[in-house]
Amino acid sequence: MTAQSPRLGELRRALDRSEPDGTQSLVTFLWRDEDAHEVHLAVNRVSRTADESSMTRMPGTDVWHRSFLLPDDWRGSYTLLPLDAAGSRSTTLQSSSLGRASAA
Repeated sequence: MTAQSPRLGELRRALDRSEPDGTQSLVTFLWRDEDAHEVHLAVNRVSRTADESSMTRMPGTDVWHRSFLLPDDWRGSYTLLPLDAAGSRSTTLQSSSLGRASAA
């Protein structure tokens, strides 16, 4: 078992500030990439602009994060696009799908 990073504890406390209303849940995407200059997260039917898709780097770490308040029955796909300083992909493009039939 590995020790929890104090930085991840800071991130968890920041995320715990949201207050879902019973029909929505806060969904947080994390990406680790020390070489990325920026990371974009394209979430199907959620992030439509560059600003909506930009992830934030946690200062002093290689952890990037972005959260969305999504309906509990949301199903969709997402793509992570890490970019280097020149605007080229810094790592392999990552795509996946995610969804829940009902709130846990």
